[in-house]
Amino acid sequence: MRYAQFISGGIYIAFIATTMIAFNNIHAIAETTVIDLCRMMAPVLPILLIIAAIMSQFSAAIADTIGSGGLLSEATHHKLSVNTSYLIITVLAMVLIWLTNIYGIIVIASKGFALYYAFQLLIACLLLSKGSFSLRTAAKMTLYILLLLLMIMVMLFGIPVE
Repeated sequence: MRYAQFISGGIYIAFIATTMIAFNNIHAIAETTVIDLCRMMAPVLPILLIIAAIMSQFSAAIADTIGSGGLLSEATHHKLSVNTSYLIITVLAMVLIWLTNIYGIIVIASKGFALYYAFQLLIACLLLSKGSFSLRTAAKMTLYILLLLLMIMVMLFGIPVE
């Protein structure tokens, strides 16, 4: 694994270094700018990048649908079957995609992650407050509170890039 990390890190650094040369040819930034940059380096690279992105999103969508279908079924005390939960989640996802642009969806996802991390930070603060007081505990509590405020700001002020 260590060799794999070194190799992938080297490939990443080489890719960034070579793309820096291509940045001089960018005239406008759009959703497909990365693909356009890759076309300059290797004609087959955009196709591979698109396939990798599609497969990555497809596997994440399947995993998220399976996970949330089970959670929805459990949250309703099995009044909704898992298959019905899958259908509801899929329909809601399609409606979201049809009614929101890509940047809006990214903002919704980012706010969802910020909410999740805010709850995690709140739990950490509550657990720290129940323990014995020390300078280290106070430093951790201060850091967690600052991060919690940051997560709240992301949820309140996050807007899509235009």
